[in-house]
Amino acid sequence: MKRSVAPIGSVAVMAALIASLAPTVATHPRLTQVTWNADIAPLIEKRCLGCHVEGGFGPMPLTTYEEARAWSRAIGEQVMERRMPPWPAAPGVGDYANDRSLTPLETEILLAWTEGGTPLGPPVVRPSAHVAAGPGRSPGVDLPLASGTASSSQVERYELATGLSSEKWITGWSLRPAQRSIVERAELGIAMDGLVASWVPPESDVMFPPGVARRLPAGANLVVDVHYRKSTTPRSGVGRVALYFGARPRHELRHRSLSCGTTVLDEDVDVLAVQPRAGEAGAGIEATGRRPDLSIEPLGVVLRFLPGYVPTYRLRSAVRLPRGSRVEVRSTAAECGLEFDYVPVR
Repeated sequence: MKRSVAPIGSVAVMAALIASLAPTVATHPRLTQVTWNADIAPLIEKRCLGCHVEGGFGPMPLTTYEEARAWSRAIGEQVMERRMPPWPAAPGVGDYANDRSLTPLETEILLAWTEGGTPLGPPVVRPSAHVAAGPGRSPGVDLPLASGTASSSQVERYELATGLSSEKWITGWSLRPAQRSIVERAELGIAMDGLVASWVPPESDVMFPPGVARRLPAGANLVVDVHYRKSTTPRSGVGRVALYFGARPRHELRHRSLSCGTTVLDEDVDVLAVQPRAGEAGAGIEATGRRPDLSIEPLGVVLRFLPGYVPTYRLRSAVRLPRGSRVEVRSTAAECGLEFDYVPVR
């Protein structure tokens, strides 16, 4: 298509017209009643600021109107494509206590703002956000991640001596990285006794359900694997790991790693959490429990596996699978698996 050329005499007039319109274009005409102060700031505080703060896990801060407005187009695109907040589980399948996905209403509110001129709106007085410090008590042990052993280019293994002279029961744990911007995820284990729990940003304290704990033998060492993103930033500083202890529980937390295919359970169990995994980025994964009475329980469905974001899906209510139930793990990838947290039912 040919572009028309304005007569030379009209160039000055056109330049003046463009200059007079520039402020209007730059401020984006308001097309929505949704405003930053009334609607978006509290939503972003709730859903985004776990990562998107200065020096946080996210690539840019979104703590102010100016910061969020500068990224409003990207925010709209990511929300529309369900990429942010990251939550790979299929919508409507499973009820997870740590679900970070936006509700349909929250999605509509954000899109209305990003597409409607990103208005600031009049000031709104809101109570200061209060974040509870941990589970309301001091940790039983708080250990530094002082020096690790690189098990691969992106995984650092830390072996920590607890110095405990008697057995304890772990009811929760937390990881506080020194450099949040380059940390991808972490796993906590007990030396010679396997995995205890996993962590992904922006989690702080990972607490087990009431009445559930994991035994920590006297004198046992901890193993913490921290996965780092590919980054030119040198690793420095000292992170910390904290363990919370409680009384001997009614149920002892157990863990199994299942491979692709079918596993028949040889005991009655309550499933507490699952973590589907695949050997390829973008692969779909489905984990299902099939009871002997032929009833089916979806445990976890991931539409698009993200190797850089592998959360544990913590069920809001435990799923009972009796002895003889089959746990089936299927994927579009050739390799897959399921990390499986449960307690035996006595």
